[in-house]
Amino acid sequence: MSYRFHPHEPLATAIRRVTTEQLGKAQVALQHLDDPHESVHTLRKCMKKARAAARLVRSELGEASYHQANASFRDTAALLSETRDITALIDTLNRLRSHYRTSLHSAAFTRVRRSLYYQRNKATEHLTAGKLVPEALARLQAAQTLVNGWQWQDESFGAMAENIARTYQRGRKALAQAYDSGEAADFHEWRKRTKYLGYQFRLLRVVWPTVMKAYQHQWEQLGAWLGDDHDLAVLQQSVQAETLPFQDNASAELLLGILEREQARLRQLAYPLGKRLYHDKADRFVDRLACWWKMAQHAP
Repeated sequence: MSYRFHPHEPLATAIRRVTTEQLGKAQVALQHLDDPHESVHTLRKCMKKARAAARLVRSELGEASYHQANASFRDTAALLSETRDITALIDTLNRLRSHYRTSLHSAAFTRVRRSLYYQRNKATEHLTAGKLVPEALARLQAAQTLVNGWQWQDESFGAMAENIARTYQRGRKALAQAYDSGEAADFHEWRKRTKYLGYQFRLLRVVWPTVMKAYQHQWEQLGAWLGDDHDLAVLQQSVQAETLPFQDNASAELLLGILEREQARLRQLAYPLGKRLYHDKADRFVDRLACWWKMAQHAP
């Protein structure tokens, strides 16, 4: 299964195919819970890809159908978010420990890590023994019914143009807002728009494979930096809310200082790449993609 359009594939067929593939992959992940954390990770990624595909043809689906499908994908992922959220905290703390070995290997941080692992184990027990997985599977089946009903007439790039422009323009504005405010919520909003575009460039790789692949990798790199920034912000909020068992305030303050330093580093990396990717105005950005799409349609 490939998350991309095929040459000369009708647009409606392509959208239904890639979305159906993501729903099927998510179902398989939940039916094989040998590694619950990986299964949940797979589900959440599949739902993001499904949302990106639906967003690409939002205007053709109509607002009611789009919002129904988007909410279905979003809420299914949220249903199993507890273990993933705790895993993100663990992974973030572990990455920081590897970079700041001398500072973050004290007993105080070992205690925090043990607490997080305990919380994740309890959440995993709730996931595997309760009704969450059956409910998620039922929601995936219901979502598939929605996708099966997707139909529209316009097979041209015009079916996507307005929607790509909307996502790009919102990302462009979010970039400016994030660096203007410095708020974690604004960087998270920018990240979401960037992730959607990364997935959509993957879908559209067929229009010019080598160039689109290079663009896709840059969108994904930007999304990865912003994702790490978000994980740092969530850990920062947990420390400030005093939900983690630090032995003393000094340990908490030490971690907060490191978190601020890492956020500054990531935001410094993200800025020039973001300015490059969001350099054009939305209409010019979309016109370029439309030109490449038209040429691809006439290729042998």
